[in-house]
Formats: sequence, structure tokens, C-alpha cells
Amino acid sequence: MSKKITLTSITGELGEIYVDEIESVDVVNNLTFIVTKDGFAFHVKESKSRVLKMIETAK
Repeated sequence: MSKKITLTSITGELGEIYVDEIESVDVVNNLTFIVTKDGFAFHVKESKSRVLKMIETAK
């Protein structure tokens, strides 16, 4: 079973995403995006390094 991490969207809402569904964590114009394996991109408030640390901790 895949682990979930909780992230904050740009609107301030909390959301959960399965770690196994994350394709990449990208930074564009100082904004962090989570890209899923099915092609969706989500803008989050956390920094790339913070997101990567959360992913590593969840594994």
C-alpha cells in the first residue's frame, strides 16, 4: 500500500497525494509543482526540497 503525503495548495487547502503517483517535483519561476504519472500538475506552497524530504520520509 502506498503512503500519502499532505501538501498545501496555492489556495491554502490541504490535500493528500500518494507518493507512488508522483512523477516529478518541478520548480518553474520559483513556484513548486507536483506532476503526477497521469499528467496532472499541482501548484503547492511547499518548497521542492521540503516536498522531496516528505517523499523520502514517507517511503
